[in-house]
Amino acid sequence: MKRLALPLILLAACASAPETHLQRPAPGPYAIAPGIDNIVQGEQPVVSPLKANESLSGRLVREGQRVRYPLPTESGQLSLIDCEAWGYARGSESQGELRVLDRDGKPVAQVHLAGRTLHQATLPFVAEDCGPYQVELLATEAFFRYVLVRHDSYSQYDSDQVIELGQRSEAQGWLAKQNEPVNYRVQGRPGQRIVVHVEPTHERGREYQRRWWFRRPLAAARLLAPGAATTQVHALRRGEKPFPKFVVGLAGQTLEQAAHSQVFVVPDNGFLHFWVAEQGEPEAGLFDLHLQRDLNWRPVQLRVANREDHALSQTQATFLLEPWMARIMDAMTDSSGQCVALVPDGAYSVVLTRGSTKDSRVIRLRSDQDDLFLIW
Repeated sequence: MKRLALPLILLAACASAPETHLQRPAPGPYAIAPGIDNIVQGEQPVVSPLKANESLSGRLVREGQRVRYPLPTESGQLSLIDCEAWGYARGSESQGELRVLDRDGKPVAQVHLAGRTLHQATLPFVAEDCGPYQVELLATEAFFRYVLVRHDSYSQYDSDQVIELGQRSEAQGWLAKQNEPVNYRVQGRPGQRIVVHVEPTHERGREYQRRWWFRRPLAAARLLAPGAATTQVHALRRGEKPFPKFVVGLAGQTLEQAAHSQVFVVPDNGFLHFWVAEQGEPEAGLFDLHLQRDLNWRPVQLRVANREDHALSQTQATFLLEPWMARIMDAMTDSSGQCVALVPDGAYSVVLTRGSTKDSRVIRLRSDQDDLFLIW
């Protein structure tokens, strides 16, 4: 089983750290995909340059159709080209290719598009010279509408780079391919508990992820189990190509052991090292990183019983902290149906598991509340 190693390189001056503070997506507002009506024979998208941190949209109306947009760039410039594509009917399947072509028309970067109704992909490209280059979008199976967004305010990562976050609570970044993590270091108090959460920068990706965690807490708990590689969108919209599933982990953890949210404890040296990787199908994407530091952690007594008030022993309670459904703690009830959980204040979905049976309750834990009673 492959383990993701975290380089223990402590960058004293961290020359690249100031640059990482500026990483951000194109500001928008982004172009809107055209509708499905009034298609005319021989229709072609309007062609204009895809400039830095700008967007454009169009539609392909027949299989095999392609469009090429000029891509003005400078030598060594990193561009992350995001494509979101829609079919023309619910459940319609389509495939395509997103490419960057050099002056000779040869692909120098490309990514495959495939999915049902909606699919998305991100294509990283570093210009070797000033070009000229073109972005090509080709419909290889059926056809689709699309929005292209070019992001130029991100930095390139060295394979052994550790990004210093210091005391920051938010950061943004990108991943080039699966199993190649981005490594971070944060500063904290020895023994401090920090909730680390990662989610797609892509607005629709965040929407799908949060809809999944809020509406399906039981399925969310199954996804949090080790080895669960199914993505939120696969279950939410069966058959569609998923948005990236970003996860966080510690040195020595496998990719399967990572999760979209985890609770980490700062070691004695005051520095916490962790990584962000991608666990789903897309090999590139943009992500937002959130850290919750100064939470009020305290023990809470939990009692679980059935409707006849009979205590339920050997019942596992999984506390998922809203709004990101971070798995804070698993606690097991004793013979009296009770257990103690160390959790911070906040709103939770509590998933109860007893044997092969699952149930869930949404609760809000007040700062003055030190006990909970849940009825199965």
